[in-house]
Amino acid sequence: MYYWSVKCQIVTLIVAIAFIVASITTWIAFPHLYPAIVKKELTFAPTSDEGLSYSAFMLANPPMRNVMKFIFFNITNAEELKYEGAKPRVYETGAYAVIESEQKRYTEFSSDNSEMFYENYKTYIISDDETCDGCNWDDVVTIPNPVEVGAAADVMDPQFNISHPEKVIIATLMILVGEYPFITKRVRDIIFDGYNDPMLSIAHSKLVNAINYMIYGNSGKSIIPIPAPAMHKLGFLIGYNNSNDESFWIKTGKDNIDDIGKVTKWGNVTELPGYWWTSDYARSIRGSDSGSFSKWHLKKTDHLEMFYSFMCRSFNKEFLEETTVEGIPAYRFSTPYEDYDSTLEINRGFRYRNFEHIDYYPGWPNCPEKNASRCDKKRFVDCSVALNFCDDCCEGSLYNSTYFIPPGIFPLVCYPGKLQPTPFSVMYSPPHFLYSPQQVIDSVYGMNPDPDLHRPFLYDHEPYSGQVMQVRARLMVSTPMMRETTFFHNTHLPNVMFPIFYQSAHAKVKDVILHKLWLGFVFIPKFVDFMKYLLLTYFCVCYGSKCDISVLVDPSTKIVADERKEVTEVVEEAEPDIEMSPEQMKEKLKELYTAGKKDYYEDNFEKAADSLAEAAQLADKLFGQKAGETFDYYLYYGRAELEIGREENILFRNAQEVMADDPESPLLVKTTAPLVAVMLMVSLNMKRSEHVFLNSVTGISSTTA
Repeated sequence: MYYWSVKCQIVTLIVAIAFIVASITTWIAFPHLYPAIVKKELTFAPTSDEGLSYSAFMLANPPMRNVMKFIFFNITNAEELKYEGAKPRVYETGAYAVIESEQKRYTEFSSDNSEMFYENYKTYIISDDETCDGCNWDDVVTIPNPVEVGAAADVMDPQFNISHPEKVIIATLMILVGEYPFITKRVRDIIFDGYNDPMLSIAHSKLVNAINYMIYGNSGKSIIPIPAPAMHKLGFLIGYNNSNDESFWIKTGKDNIDDIGKVTKWGNVTELPGYWWTSDYARSIRGSDSGSFSKWHLKKTDHLEMFYSFMCRSFNKEFLEETTVEGIPAYRFSTPYEDYDSTLEINRGFRYRNFEHIDYYPGWPNCPEKNASRCDKKRFVDCSVALNFCDDCCEGSLYNSTYFIPPGIFPLVCYPGKLQPTPFSVMYSPPHFLYSPQQVIDSVYGMNPDPDLHRPFLYDHEPYSGQVMQVRARLMVSTPMMRETTFFHNTHLPNVMFPIFYQSAHAKVKDVILHKLWLGFVFIPKFVDFMKYLLLTYFCVCYGSKCDISVLVDPSTKIVADERKEVTEVVEEAEPDIEMSPEQMKEKLKELYTAGKKDYYEDNFEKAADSLAEAAQLADKLFGQKAGETFDYYLYYGRAELEIGREENILFRNAQEVMADDPESPLLVKTTAPLVAVMLMVSLNMKRSEHVFLNSVTGISSTTA
């Protein structure tokens, strides 16, 4: 029969109730409370003082560092191209870097706070640190001349209705003012600063403006029959620094958090112009601004969308792989190959018009020899779809008297980020024609596509919130170069999509925000899950165990005082150097520990201290070389310290230090030892049965104790 302590039972019951209440709270309340908090924090909203909520402020002032690099394809055989029609030969230069920053200005909300308005301003600062070693923005490179190549294309465009005599006049004028198919300019001038071009200078000269006014008045017409870019200097991003895209209206997530960030209007239009793209799907504005936001609770099967104003169109994102960003698990989404394949039916609206009727890649598609006699004229075959290009009834890439462009390439149709027509004849593609067939890659010496380096878009999302933590965006700028007999210098040029440069941007959220994401979406959910089971387990331990065995001793097992005294005297007389077998040491440890506890509960604290201290030394000698046994020893030692009234935190400290210092200690022991030690102290202070607790939690044998 055992003797119970009423006080112990009351304390046990109170603590057990506290644990079960806490456990129920984490099991029931957290799954409802946590998503509600996250949704509130994610939603864009105004504050009571007409400011911005935290998430809206982060949208307006993106906490990221975006390094944008420009890599050029320097032409090495310009003369061979001009006079022999040779295959282009280029080499890739180093990377010229800028730091791009964005700020959303003039923010406002709709009357019901379901939509938000802003204008996105961008700033570019040259970064010498991120620019490649040995590279300088004053370096010069040789590239195709956008004005000369563009003019040669424009005179062939039927919408301008240029007669042959007019073509000859324009071609002659180009030669007289010094326009050639290739130019050599500084990197900074090609991208940001701009350079003086003779044709642009003439088109915007006071003389031409005066003549235009005298002939056409204020109608906007010009004596120059082909459109001249509105810029007075030529540069691919001239005027972009400290400028803004068209305005945006986006969803705030108030009505549906999955719609957060979705663009509803761009430049006050809900659909892109018909003269840009020829299908409803191509003209649609879908997804968030540049893919900055997405739905929460992401799954690998999710299909995400984004509107990229710089490229004048929308894209899709598909799951690629799992990854991590600074220790935060992430889903990586990328733009699939299909989005760049304009030969697909769904993408027919993105096709290059090819009004010049040139077969840029005669070897594509690589069809087997056809037999026209096998073509059944009664059977309808849609020869505009890639699936049928090699059908006996079709003529490969030739359709309606012109030629399709292979996959992986589509035209630039707008002034990037603006609702204005493009000032250049430009094509977009992934760097090195990554998504194009081999015939395209082989058309230029120096193309070496690599998915790890040239995949166009990579977005790393935190799966629960959908937040973007890291982005890699890459695009290549090319120009259609063509043989045009009217232009003297273009008579022998090859027909090819000529790469000029590509842009590679890497944007990453700042560490302070990543830390908050880790805390909110990694640590807290895992901690709560851990606590759910821990509290429930501890409730079971507290409620199901007995009171301390020192006050619940079976009378039949009591050691008489004389026997205890005899054991103690034997220990005191023992020399520390006497050799003992492990079994003898374990037996003595048991005797010392039992004697020490009996002395303690009979208020003989000095004897208890002596016995338990010697037990600790013996345990150290017996178990000190093994990680798991070392932890057992510190539990013995800590209990000895605790039993004789010394500092209680020594148990936690010793257990933690031993586990941290021992490289062979298992990870589970390392992470749980301090917690077990703390719980053991609580259990001992409540005078609970440490044997029951240790057996259920740490697995320490009661016979060893």
